[in-house]
Amino acid sequence: MAYKRESLTETVAEIWANTKQMPNGCWEWQGYRDRDGYGRLRFRGKKRGVHCLMCAHFHGRPGDATIHTCDNPPCVRPGHLRPATFAENNRDSSRKGRARSGNGFKTHCFRGHEFTTANTYMNPASGARVCRTCARDHARRRRTRT
Repeated sequence: MAYKRESLTETVAEIWANTKQMPNGCWEWQGYRDRDGYGRLRFRGKKRGVHCLMCAHFHGRPGDATIHTCDNPPCVRPGHLRPATFAENNRDSSRKGRARSGNGFKTHCFRGHEFTTANTYMNPASGARVCRTCARDHARRRRTRT
C-alpha cells in the first residue's frame, strides 16, 4: 500500500525538508513538479499543489485557489502566497498575461487590432480583455441601426 499523508502538520514538515531558499527570496519546492512548474504531492489520497497546502497551513483554510504574489510556481514561502477565489486567480493570471486558455498570450484581437494599453479594456468582473476599437465600432453600428 502506498504511503498516505494524512496530517497537514507532518506534510508541511516534509515540504520544508524538500525546499531550497533561492537568491530571489523564494523558497522553492525541490520535489515533483507538474508541466507548469507547480509542486505536487499526494495528500489524503489526492494530488495537491504544495503551495496550496502551505497556504492552508499558514493562512488558515484557503479559498478555491492560491495566488503567488512572487509569480514563481514552485515557491512555497508563506509570505508569497495568499488564498483566493477562482475568479480572483483567473483575473490575476489574465492581468499578468498568463491565462491558461492561451488568450492571455494573444497580441491582437480576432479583427487584427493590437492589444495595447490604450486599446485594451479589462473587464473587472471577468478579467477578460476587450478591444476598445472593436467595442467602439460595435457601438457605432448598433446606434445606426435604430
